[in-house]
Amino acid sequence: MFGRKKKERIHPEKPLDWFEVQYIGWKGTYGQIPSNQSVILFIFEDEIVVQFQKIKDTIIRIPYRSMVEIENIDQGQKTDTDRVLMLGLAGYMWKKKQVLTIIKYTHSEQKPQSVAFDFEGGLQDIQSMIYKKMQQLKTKHLP
Repeated sequence: MFGRKKKERIHPEKPLDWFEVQYIGWKGTYGQIPSNQSVILFIFEDEIVVQFQKIKDTIIRIPYRSMVEIENIDQGQKTDTDRVLMLGLAGYMWKKKQVLTIIKYTHSEQKPQSVAFDFEGGLQDIQSMIYKKMQQLKTKHLP
């Protein structure tokens, strides 16, 4: 009505929680997404969804069952080539002296993907929520 387009839902369920975090970078098969921007990270029962605020209709879906690893890197750790390529802004964490969270997972085509975030003050809460969901779904699907 009145030319307004109905907003499409990003997930059929209501999120368990959501956080505004800093998206740092990406390494994978998707097209280039500009790094270092604010995003909304939705926590659902079966996946996390990253919704970009500045790039219309761009989201990243990461099902917990496809997550391989969640790790933190900080200014004191050695950074390997993959991390530098993925971040694109290798100096980011050294300037801000922040701990970054990297989520490694496989895409539906079984290709390795990595995405990095700065959870800022919510590091412990956000990461533990994601990790618990990841472990719950992995143990649920064991033979």
